[in-house]
Amino acid sequence: MSLIYITGPSGAGKSTLAIKLREQGYITYDGDEELCKWINDETGEEVAYPKDPEQRTPDWQEHHKFLMSEQKVKAITEEPEDKTIFILGHSPNDLELADKYFDKVICLEISEDTMINRVASRTNNKYGHSPDQQAIMRKWFKPTLDRYKNYGAEMIDAEQDMKTVIDEVLAGSCS
Repeated sequence: MSLIYITGPSGAGKSTLAIKLREQGYITYDGDEELCKWINDETGEEVAYPKDPEQRTPDWQEHHKFLMSEQKVKAITEEPEDKTIFILGHSPNDLELADKYFDKVICLEISEDTMINRVASRTNNKYGHSPDQQAIMRKWFKPTLDRYKNYGAEMIDAEQDMKTVIDEVLAGSCS
């Protein structure tokens, strides 16, 4: 089994790519929906993401992280599948897991303007519609891309049409 991690900023196309890969018969996991949870930094306990923007204060953001579960990733690696499996998502601890579990890391790269335009208009995910969320996305945009570049992730231009993005992902993943 080969476990490929596909990441990138919000709006890069991770969810759309997961759907397209599934349609082609690949096993995919949506990291945001299936593998990550919000954790209180002080208590280590899982918490719910506040729906009310007034509760998502800078202080709340400073003391909570959206982390990928190592136990869930490890369980995927123990599946008896003899196929390429894709995890698509983004979390602050993903590269810690990359060295242990992922055979390859791919980052979908877009511009900051594309990120904001895509998240503001998407209908399948409400994250990024509110000004507080967009401010956080802008704050972390460049550091996020730099983090993956510095790690050595394969960078793919996700402003291309989805077919080209899929072709590039599969060319580097399933050889």
